[in-house]
Amino acid sequence: MNKFLLLILDIFFPNRCPICSSLINYDRSVCEGCLDKLKAFETDGMNLCDRCGKDNCICGDETSISRTVSLYVYSGEARKGIISLKGESKNFGYHIGKMLGEKIHSDEKLSKADLITAVPMSRKKRRSRGYDQAEVIAKAISEVTGIPYIKDLLHKHDSQTQHFLNAEQRRNNTDSFYADDKKDLSGKNIIICDDVITTGSTINKCARLLKNINAGEVYAASGTITLLKKE
Repeated sequence: MNKFLLLILDIFFPNRCPICSSLINYDRSVCEGCLDKLKAFETDGMNLCDRCGKDNCICGDETSISRTVSLYVYSGEARKGIISLKGESKNFGYHIGKMLGEKIHSDEKLSKADLITAVPMSRKKRRSRGYDQAEVIAKAISEVTGIPYIKDLLHKHDSQTQHFLNAEQRRNNTDSFYADDKKDLSGKNIIICDDVITTGSTINKCARLLKNINAGEVYAASGTITLLKKE
């Protein structure tokens, strides 16, 4: 979309920060004040498992993710930004996609991935919301890195929303995901994107499905990640 059209749209549909709702320029995704606050939730420098991305490793024999990169801890302004993606604003998705894209682009291994895809949303939910937030993030990463975004590798039947489920229920709910078995990924290394990694069940199931159609390494990229309570 060209700048002139964006300026016109900004007159009739003012651009707002997804976190605090303050007015921002048409070419911004988050206001400066909220960007400063988001720094407190960055995962850089935290002692996280390189594979599962958690502060208390949950990797096991069935882990299909080779590496996880996340931008923020799911708390504070980062949590508010993710919640805004459940509404009508894609701004926080653009922001975290761009930031994750920069991280991936500067990483020697991740930058060599063959393609990017997203954890899918059911058709019913997508029609209701109008877009898939994980896809927004994946496309933004693709624009920064130049790694092609491929849609429809994975699909999801209508099922109960993950947000309201406990850890065991989330694991059972992943049966609603399935892969397009007509596609042969022929050893391609893939980055799979989501907005939040909570228990890791969803993104790990999706990674396993991709490996079942011959994917090589599967990496996870998430806007936010929850920290695990230490016992």
